[in-house]
Amino acid sequence: MSAGTYLVGAYYKLTPWVEASDGTWHMDKTRKDFKDTPRICYLSSMQSKAVVVVGNDDGSYATTPLGKGLEITPLNKASEFRQGEAIKFKLTRDGERVKMASIVGSFSGYSEDEMSFPFYAKTNIDGVFEFKPLQAGTWYLSTSIESPSGNPDCETRIEKTSIVFTVK
Repeated sequence: MSAGTYLVGAYYKLTPWVEASDGTWHMDKTRKDFKDTPRICYLSSMQSKAVVVVGNDDGSYATTPLGKGLEITPLNKASEFRQGEAIKFKLTRDGERVKMASIVGSFSGYSEDEMSFPFYAKTNIDGVFEFKPLQAGTWYLSTSIESPSGNPDCETRIEKTSIVFTVK
């Protein structure tokens, strides 16, 4: 692989999910597909981004949001991520800031418990938060945003995003 900074993205398209009254989940269905009243309907989307630095690269282009969906973007160059040094990130939805959102993070091998995180922050009014890595290695940060969908057949929209990167 040639020296450079690479962004690897994965997207899960907006998909409806319904929890039926019996507790079962159904993909690509909405309330109108059921005779009885389902418990809830979510329009769900997910995306993830990995920042990979190979060799000695500036990588400043990776500090600009892609502008598609919910995403976490570093405001510092990934080649400069160091243990114990503060890194700023910005959370955006379709390129616009997301304020007062909760962010969690962990590093490889921290815990087998999916609900245990060594990092927590909230974005400020500009959608920015600061992360100070406890140790070197592979880290991920993630968030989930819930909002009304505006669709009575599937009332709640859930967007999830994560970013993976290496700290030296």
